[in-house]
Amino acid sequence: MAKTAANVPVTVVPGGDSYLNDARTKALCAQALKARPDAELIELDATSADQYAFDEAVSPSLLSDVAVVKLVNLQNADEKLAEALVTYTKQAAKDPNGSSVVICQHEGGVKGRKIIDQLVKAGARKEDVPDLKKPDAQLNFVLGEFEKRGRRVEPMAAQQLVSVLGGKTGELAAMCEQLCFDFDDNPMGLDCVNQYLTANPQVTGFAVADKAVEGKTAEAIVMMRAAVEQGTDPIALIGALAMKLRTIAKASA
Repeated sequence: MAKTAANVPVTVVPGGDSYLNDARTKALCAQALKARPDAELIELDATSADQYAFDEAVSPSLLSDVAVVKLVNLQNADEKLAEALVTYTKQAAKDPNGSSVVICQHEGGVKGRKIIDQLVKAGARKEDVPDLKKPDAQLNFVLGEFEKRGRRVEPMAAQQLVSVLGGKTGELAAMCEQLCFDFDDNPMGLDCVNQYLTANPQVTGFAVADKAVEGKTAEAIVMMRAAVEQGTDPIALIGALAMKLRTIAKASA
């Protein structure tokens, strides 16, 4: 039987692309919770958590006999916490179904690498995550984002997405999702992509409001997304639209 978060008590997710690392960790926690409906999710940060906090998290409580423990920043665990993790991994391996599940998130790099090796040796499962540093890997990621939604994307459109958002995996994933939601084109073409990948000059709330009152809803939404990505406070966008509507009301009166 394949080792998963559902049947292996301790899993380590080391490095790789930070967005994918975080997404994989969340997915593993969800998988473990689904396999153990009565378990509670407990989140710990190895930067501040000690061995006692960890021991309490994996021990039976009034709410549940087992828990799903999400431990982030494994690379910052001190020696005592690392020893507690290794000891628990060895013990839980003897009774995986009756033990709490621990998902450890490590940011990668040399720091804390020894802890990963010790955990794997003790019986933990290592879940590798791609780093997406190369353009080809980013391109494959884009293709995969469309494929998992049952969609296709033209090569030039996919390349355009990578050219503009490569290195920003979270934004790249969000853009693929938004394109699939807003357009029915299959495959997704370059024209659709370019509608959302404007040169992104600074978009003001007043520009968004102008498009909205003109009835150009799609353009207003695109500009609004760009404005928010550029750091414009949503409250400011609402204020600009309200001011525009007040001006129209006064003119009508």
